[in-house]
Amino acid sequence: MSGGVIPVGESTGANRKLNWKLTLCGALLFAFGSGGVLQGASALRTLWFEKPFWVEVPVLVTESRLESTQKPLASGVGVVDAWRPRIAYTYSLEGTTYSGARIKPVEAYRNRAEALSFVDRFPLGSRAIAHANPRDPARAVLDWGNRREAAEPAIGGAIVALAGLTMGIVGLWAPGLAVRKSS
Repeated sequence: MSGGVIPVGESTGANRKLNWKLTLCGALLFAFGSGGVLQGASALRTLWFEKPFWVEVPVLVTESRLESTQKPLASGVGVVDAWRPRIAYTYSLEGTTYSGARIKPVEAYRNRAEALSFVDRFPLGSRAIAHANPRDPARAVLDWGNRREAAEPAIGGAIVALAGLTMGIVGLWAPGLAVRKSS
């Protein structure tokens, strides 16, 4: 039977190997996507449920600069510059002095201009208002950002995790996919 199709249900070493790779890729995608879901869910929980209880505290900016790193492209060929502001500050709450460096609940910046806008907003030596968690005073943010920024990792992570779950299921439970025999 040259060039034929293996009927569904029959398994060959070739499609077992293909399905093993598919399952592994699915598991990796699921794990990666789940991380995004957890990060986004944590930020959304902070914005929706904790924000009303956080208190405003005056801060003194002790460091304000723009940092750049090079990250490899997803294709593996080349690199891209990634920018983030580094803003450190001190504040006091109930007689205790704390230092912080968290700017937003989700620390993601789309480009150099967005990262630079935070450095411009919070120059070295300036005074600003931050929001501190009274239950955990060492946690503070300078800017709440918005819900869309917090939801993006959760939505993107859910899509990637769902794709990984689908790949994993197909790899595990579809061992008899039709595979063309080579002549």
